[in-house]
Amino acid sequence: MNRLCGALAIVVDLKGRFLLGHSAHVAELADAAARLAGVDAADRGRLDGTGYHRGAASADLPQLARLLGAADVFAALTEDRPTRPARTPADAARELLAEAATGRLDRDACGAVVEPAGLPRPRAAWPCDLTDREVDVLRLTARGLSNRKIADELVVSPRTVETHLAHIYDKTGRRTRAGAAVFAMEHDLIR
Repeated sequence: MNRLCGALAIVVDLKGRFLLGHSAHVAELADAAARLAGVDAADRGRLDGTGYHRGAASADLPQLARLLGAADVFAALTEDRPTRPARTPADAARELLAEAATGRLDRDACGAVVEPAGLPRPRAAWPCDLTDREVDVLRLTARGLSNRKIADELVVSPRTVETHLAHIYDKTGRRTRAGAAVFAMEHDLIR
């Protein structure tokens, strides 16, 4: 079956000089991304993109279809097209992640696709758009440290810690240290 699909992909790619090798490129990226995502070999051989062309929401698509969609976009961006030259892998990764930020592609799938291309896998966004420093403050707050102890630990002023806590409360909708600690546990932010 895989040989038949490979033969069909070659025929499709021959339809235009700018698509030559595109299907194989997509398949390589999708397979490598699926392997990194922990998908077993049997399931990786059934990547078919079902639903991708129908504009289905990311959450409605199986993981393999989301990986295939991200691989297709990344491959297309790194290949020459009649209207533009191929982008570098780093530029393609930035564009792919921008698509993920708008919700058009799955962020985790995009991250998994850029990694086999030799680029660092982007860190997943923190819940409620918390910054890295806010997460640091939240973790220490959840452990029961005072503002002074948090400031000492992070080498900042206690006033800076207060500012971060205010932002954390605003972003998470929690109003107490205990509420913030519960938020941290609910979102698996405690190491």
